[in-house]
Amino acid sequence: MLHFAGPLRKGRAASHSGLMLHFAGPAEKGRVFTVYFEQENPTDRRVLRKLAGCFGLFTMDDMNLRGLHKNMLRLTYDRNQYLLVGSQSPYYNLKPPDLPAVRTDSGGG
Repeated sequence: MLHFAGPLRKGRAASHSGLMLHFAGPAEKGRVFTVYFEQENPTDRRVLRKLAGCFGLFTMDDMNLRGLHKNMLRLTYDRNQYLLVGSQSPYYNLKPPDLPAVRTDSGGG
């Protein structure tokens, strides 16, 4: 599935006071998109938790995220499939070189 997924290059996020509230993705439906994000180590979930919140997924800091496969999370949102792929995932090598990965500041969160 990942080989046929298109990278998510554009999208809109509504924010309030610096916090992302939701993600408004592409108008196309029935597609598969990939979102690549940076990790400092294989257990770093900071960026993934923030991304999950943008898609309306609830996470708790003291609990493990469920549904991860080799640092990749697959979800359905607004009739599209999204693959959130961490830099510590073996699937990260499929990221196009010109596509930047999602990052966060080094502060907590």
